[in-house]
Amino acid sequence: MLSKILLFAFIAAGLMGCSKEPQPINYNKDECAHCIMIITDPKFGSELVTDKGKIYKFDSIECLADFVSIDSGFTAETLWISDYANPNTLIDAKTAYYIISPKMESPMGMNIGGFKDQKEMEKVFAVMGGEKMNWEEVLSYVKNSK
Repeated sequence: MLSKILLFAFIAAGLMGCSKEPQPINYNKDECAHCIMIITDPKFGSELVTDKGKIYKFDSIECLADFVSIDSGFTAETLWISDYANPNTLIDAKTAYYIISPKMESPMGMNIGGFKDQKEMEKVFAVMGGEKMNWEEVLSYVKNSK
């Protein structure tokens, strides 16, 4: 009986260590895995979680997108970006709505902001203008902007 309990505890601990969920970004402390700058702006921070549960943090959506496009020898399980309308809230990068606008002033200068809610994105777009995109278009934009 004790061996079954220990086995269950070991399996549960292993599963918890391989979470595909993001971790909170420690702004002004954590370093961007791509450009090595300190992550400072909660409107633009982002994360990648590998299939093994390793987390990479980024200071901007463009750093995440550029990092994803590089063959790094691992599989990205989940991608997370900050919700521009709700800073410090990480959302699924693949289902987010994006605006690229010089008025956004992201840390790396490509000025990409992401939104969980399309209505929030439309409100910001009405003020800032720019170009609307989805995740695949963001990846292409970042890749072609090099």
